[in-house]
Amino acid sequence: MRSKNRLPAYIAALGFWLIISIFFSFHVIDANTRIIAIALLAFTVTMGATNAFRFSSWIAAVVSIAIYCLVEISLKGFNRTIANPISYYSLGTLVASGLTYIIIREFDNMVFALENNQKLIDELRLYDPVTGLIRYQQALRLLKSEIIRCERYKRKVCLLLFQVENNGKPIDPATTENFSELERQMSGALMSSVRTSDIPFEGDGYGAVLTETDLDGVNIVVNRLTNYVVDRVRVPIIVGVAQYPEDGKTEVELSRAAEAALEHAIKIGKSFVQFDQIDNTLIEGEIKKDKPKLIKKLKPEK
Repeated sequence: MRSKNRLPAYIAALGFWLIISIFFSFHVIDANTRIIAIALLAFTVTMGATNAFRFSSWIAAVVSIAIYCLVEISLKGFNRTIANPISYYSLGTLVASGLTYIIIREFDNMVFALENNQKLIDELRLYDPVTGLIRYQQALRLLKSEIIRCERYKRKVCLLLFQVENNGKPIDPATTENFSELERQMSGALMSSVRTSDIPFEGDGYGAVLTETDLDGVNIVVNRLTNYVVDRVRVPIIVGVAQYPEDGKTEVELSRAAEAALEHAIKIGKSFVQFDQIDNTLIEGEIKKDKPKLIKKLKPEK
């Protein structure tokens, strides 16, 4: 903000100084060298404004003063009459060069601050500020790339979703004491339970893209995660899992299958459900065989 507030003032100061310098050039500098002096001053300001290389404004000022001195000497020789115009011209050029240097520096600072703000906005869009985990939608984009890779090399990838057990509803931050601390604990549990090659994320709940992992590998992760949460966070969790390509061949299909498994686990009060188990699971005394109906009940993708 400081750069934004001061930059117009510096630009105004430079403009005022240039007007003063040109005004004095008509009273102090001879007509024979006046045009050269103004042209060299413009050259100095232009070189400083373009910032073609480091300290370009100062180097241009030194070069301009040297050229002007040579012009004065060539026309008048070494005598006292050249002292005043050279002094006034040198002062005007150095001050203009300094103001130009400050303007460019302030402008660079402003651009740097804007870029940092944009990076912060991008990070807030991609990452949760409390947990540091990437958001669900970004994880799905990475899942899409992982599916393409798994399709090429005939490998599997699993999508794991889980949430803290709260009578089938997500925890409400407004009514949950120390909600931010709980979020950090759950993200810590997730990070400790997956591999560095996996992709943990945060959304309405939590989850991870388990790269090159089949259902046997998922069971290991779920056991590790459940034990960590029970022992350290001391809250129950519910987990839903879907596997590529059996449960979905795109990131959207796989995410809906994992959400369906999680929803199903919540309904039947089971801590862990794989999507392929839904057909054989008893719900209120009936066999649920129609997976698409479960998927249609999911909230639409954002």
